[in-house]
Amino acid sequence: MKKFKCYLLSFLVISIIGTLLLTSKDEKLLDNFNNINITPEIQEEQSNISVILPSNYEENVYKSYPTIYLFPDDGLNNHNENNIELINEIMNSKNGIEAIIVELNFENGEDFRLATSTAIDYVDKNYRTIAEPAYRAGLGAEIGGYMAYITALTSLDNSGNYVPIDEPKLFKSVGSINGNFTSEDNLWRNSGDVLSIITEIGAENIQNFYTYIDGATESSYTYAKNSTNDIGSLLIEYSKYAPYEQYPNYMQYGGIPYEVHEFTSRNGEYDDEFLKTSIDRVINRFSEEFTDQLVSGDFSISPQAVKAGETVITVDYSININTETYYKHYSEKDISFKVVAEVVDPISLEVLDSSDIEYTLSDTNGVFGTLTVKNLVNGVNSKVNLYIEMLGMNYEIGSQDLIRIQETTLEHIDLMGDWHFNAYKPYENKDVVELDSMGTLAKSNWKKWDTVSPAFGWWTDDFHSTLENNANWTGYAWYIREFKVPEQFTEEQTLLLSLGKLDEADEVYINGTRVGYTGIEKAGGEYNGSNPWDKERLYEFDVSILHRGDNVISVRMCNSSGGGGWYAGPIGIYSKSEYDEQVKTLVDSTRFYEETYPSKFAASALGLEEESTDMNYRIYLPKGYNHSDKRYPVVYLLHQLNSTSKSYEIDEVQLELDEGINLGEIDEMIVVMPDSSNDSFWKNDWEKMVTEELIPHINKNYRTIVDPRFTGTAGCSMGGFGAYNIALNNPELFSSVISFYGAVNSGEISIVDMIENLPVAYLGYFDHYFICGNQDMYGFAMPAIDIDQRLREAEVEHKFLIENGAHDNLFYKPYLIDAFSYASDNFSIISNEIINVIDGTLSASIDENIKINYTLNVNDEINKYLNIIPNSNPESLEPFIQPLTIPVLLKIEQNGKTVYTMNDISKKVSEPTSWNVQVNLLPDTPETSDINFDEPIKITLIATMINQNKEIGTITVSKN
Repeated sequence: MKKFKCYLLSFLVISIIGTLLLTSKDEKLLDNFNNINITPEIQEEQSNISVILPSNYEENVYKSYPTIYLFPDDGLNNHNENNIELINEIMNSKNGIEAIIVELNFENGEDFRLATSTAIDYVDKNYRTIAEPAYRAGLGAEIGGYMAYITALTSLDNSGNYVPIDEPKLFKSVGSINGNFTSEDNLWRNSGDVLSIITEIGAENIQNFYTYIDGATESSYTYAKNSTNDIGSLLIEYSKYAPYEQYPNYMQYGGIPYEVHEFTSRNGEYDDEFLKTSIDRVINRFSEEFTDQLVSGDFSISPQAVKAGETVITVDYSININTETYYKHYSEKDISFKVVAEVVDPISLEVLDSSDIEYTLSDTNGVFGTLTVKNLVNGVNSKVNLYIEMLGMNYEIGSQDLIRIQETTLEHIDLMGDWHFNAYKPYENKDVVELDSMGTLAKSNWKKWDTVSPAFGWWTDDFHSTLENNANWTGYAWYIREFKVPEQFTEEQTLLLSLGKLDEADEVYINGTRVGYTGIEKAGGEYNGSNPWDKERLYEFDVSILHRGDNVISVRMCNSSGGGGWYAGPIGIYSKSEYDEQVKTLVDSTRFYEETYPSKFAASALGLEEESTDMNYRIYLPKGYNHSDKRYPVVYLLHQLNSTSKSYEIDEVQLELDEGINLGEIDEMIVVMPDSSNDSFWKNDWEKMVTEELIPHINKNYRTIVDPRFTGTAGCSMGGFGAYNIALNNPELFSSVISFYGAVNSGEISIVDMIENLPVAYLGYFDHYFICGNQDMYGFAMPAIDIDQRLREAEVEHKFLIENGAHDNLFYKPYLIDAFSYASDNFSIISNEIINVIDGTLSASIDENIKINYTLNVNDEINKYLNIIPNSNPESLEPFIQPLTIPVLLKIEQNGKTVYTMNDISKKVSEPTSWNVQVNLLPDTPETSDINFDEPIKITLIATMINQNKEIGTITVSKN
């Protein structure tokens, strides 16, 4: 049965005025009220409300309801006709709770706050509401959003003036959807400035309310001064004052928790789709507030690490019901709910199996029980989720990994599964403690430690009690477990221990013998700060360390900052041949791989005595690169603080890029991911390393479009700062920027200040894409809002949003395709006619050497295609006309195979010209070693005008 009847048809809709005679709350109320005669004249003269009751309101006489008050979009009496239907949808799902909905209507000039208070009094006295501020919410869109906030956050003082309040009086929960807080068409705007009111309430007291606020980035209501974005920015600034006693896991993560506040600035226009998403979110958040702390519990699964032959998983649970909260909703003595266990695919979220049991309790507030589900593991793991169905809503108890482990063979022992765990020493404690020692660990009662399952991501708040509910706990921890070695296990002298990846350092012991370490050089010692969080852990050890039968493996790890944990596998002992077969993945190493280049600037930045040092970079090449002569746009993707380009390999950005290109959303492109130091911020020598060494190296060795109109920067955090810093300083190299939660206001260089002071035309030369999470631990959403405001004032096109998410890869990865798609869409469109600008001739001969002669001619049409760069000096309007680089590809093929290529990118042209080049290839050199000088060769010459190739000629030549 639907929880609401169809609005305006079978909904119970009651129009009233605040001064009507009140009746008692009993089963006769509705009949009595329906007989009240309200004349149209009275409705015209008085403010009125419409009360929408749940469809089963009359039958459920023991049930009381929270109340949601809807303020009109226009501030008077205009309510979006879709609101009730949208609210009905979310309340009919398991994401919302039944509530009484009250539509408020007002007359121009009346005291809408007093009228709202009167309406609340009336509804509480005449309907089965839970008559407390914690069970009321005010919600509105546009002007209604402003009214909801003003009403919730102010109250009359003894002098009859409205003043900000520290505690809720009417509503604890308040929501604004694309609120009109300051514009001239808000007829109530003189009732107060919401930004100033929240400022006066202060960081510590605003947490007494639940505040939801969102806006569409392209709506002027959102980016107007003192409106949604400014209010959201203030609340992010208040993050440092979040209620840490109640929400300790946010002490390092930095955002006001969602239990207190949610602010988003979602990209796009304010339309029906935006409204639907907002209604879904805000009704769910209100429902969670209305049932705060109603349900708690815990559960475990057994076995958690399963073999293929095991068919049943046992789910043991304990559930507690807060009877005080429950009885506010239901006065019946019996408490009814359902416990549901589901096995879910972690990627597709498909429910693979489920089991449930219903309870009706009359004399207790908790239950213990057991459910069983099938062993259905997709790939490596599935999730077992446990939740409670109560009061029409689902309450999540938790989620556990169900892990598929492989049978032990004669060459492989799988060590995935349960490990005992203890985070025993905070990082700031530099003293030596007993548990630092492997000897002490061996004598301890470690088998009584609770178990965890490593290698399925970074630590979470509820990973283990010793982390103190802090996903960003820093310090030293032990993982330890037993395992068995079969009698016939391989006697191969050297075995491999794979531990996957740990953030950050580790040392490992088998049967008390230290077999490997990364970042902890001395047994039981301190972490050396080398930041090896992205290194694959693979240790060799002698087979004699193992015992036939029972063995113990112990891993001591350290995390010094941010998120930590043993976050990736595989974990196991292998013979070398078994490791090669099972673990070494067959990735396409011809399209995504690591390379090096020499850098003097890196050597200088690192303070090395050597003049130059080799620096690493990872490069992604699109499918087909190795089978064509095409040239490609390039994006330089810069890594974050305390990281390397390996982080993007761990995040599998190459797969995201492949998907985006296959979908047609991203142009085929080359993506270069260079390394720098942990804290380079991509400035000074590190900037020069990219612009003066890496880019020439990439352009020389790969078929790039050597033109800033097809070249961009991108990065996360420190890399987001670097993307902006390097691009804005080098317009002759770049024209687009992607910044994921960029650290744009860190250090002595502020990107916000740079953008504030650059001329409009110069800013418009670049394509800007920048986003941030509202839970960013550094509050980088605030400077992102500042950049958005500056670019809007300058009327510079850009893409920006603030969405739910933190300062991590879980936030940026879902937007990677969108970001690179935006860059692709903004690469310049060059007419195919550009190839008519150039022509030439090609000739060649072979005697002892191969002699190639070519001439290229550029006509006066080139002026149409030169790149015009606006001046970055605000006092000068004179642009810079950039010469065109004309890459020339000379290719020699023999017997259907390419045996020689020359990629010449040295020619820059800005006017009509001709030039001649002679190439003399000698036999038996490293460059010509693949050429048989006695056999015919095919020579092809291709010149590229920006992004268009023109074949100048192809000839076949034999030895004279």
